[in-house]
This record gives sequence, structure tokens and C-alpha cells, in this order.
Amino acid sequence: MAPPPLNVRIEFLLKNSTSQYQPLDQGIIANFKAKSTILERADDPGEPEPPHDLSELLREAQAVAGISEDARDLQSFMAPEDEDEEPEQQVDLQIMDYYTGKQDVEVIEEEDDEPEPPLSLSQAICALSTLQRYVEEQEDSTIDDVKALNAIERRLHLKGIKSRKQTTINDYFSRSAALKDG
Repeated sequence: MAPPPLNVRIEFLLKNSTSQYQPLDQGIIANFKAKSTILERADDPGEPEPPHDLSELLREAQAVAGISEDARDLQSFMAPEDEDEEPEQQVDLQIMDYYTGKQDVEVIEEEDDEPEPPLSLSQAICALSTLQRYVEEQEDSTIDDVKALNAIERRLHLKGIKSRKQTTINDYFSRSAALKDG
């Protein structure tokens, strides 16, 4: 086998390295030309372009986005006036105002910020059975009312069946043994 020409350099590349050098199965020559032009431009950029005045473009973008130049002051955003006092100080001031007889005292009602937890499926089925019993006992209830409640009951039971996780036969026997022991 003859040695390679002097102007050709042989390099052994790592596995799958051609995916880095030849992205998306592009040709070797086209990829090499693209990389070499990028390197030439990086080495000799020529005359640098003068910086563009972007202030007009920024004003247009703000106008399109609806941002006005008289936007809220950053300082008032960072420290609003009503957040300067701590809650304990506000309560103390209200107590003093109450005993000194000031009439412009604001009463702060405590709100329960925690939302009620959602009902479980078993609670919903229990409530539905109570509602079904009520509708069946009423003389003026129609068959459509009973059918609608039965349809809801079927959907809830189906949802309960779908929410069950798959178990093994060993789980069944361990549960039945626990029930016998307990």
C-alpha cells in the first residue's frame, strides 16, 4: 500500500465524531466549505459595522407591547407604602385607635386563605346515594331525575374502578390474611 500524498493529513477520529463534523448527513466538501468560510470571517472580519441606534426600535417595541414611558416607579414597586408597617404594628395601632376613640378605624377581617380540600370519590358517592334516596322519596320526582342520578352514579363508580392500581395475587392473599388476623 502506497503512502498518502504529502498534502493529505490522516487523522483517526473517535466513534460517532462524524455526526459533529457532518451534521444531518451533509456532504464532506459542502460542510468543509461552510466551516472554512466561518473561520475565515472570524480571523479577518474586515471593517466592523458601526453600532446601530436601537433606541427608536426599542420605543416602537414598547409601544406595540403597550408599555408606556410613565410606567410605575421601581422604588414604589419594590417598597409599596402599605407594606411599610408590620402586621403587629398595624394591630397595635388599631388597639390604640380603639381606646383613644378615633372613628376612622378600619377593621381587618381575617380571611381563611386555605381553600377547602376537594371531596374524595367515596364522599361523592355517599352524597349521591343520599340525594338518590331523597329524590326517590319525593312524590313529584320524575323518572328522568332518577335516570340522571343513576348515570352520575355509574360514572363515579367507573372513575373509582379506573383509579385503582393494579395489584398482584400476592397482595390479595396478604390482605385476606391480614383481615383474618385482625
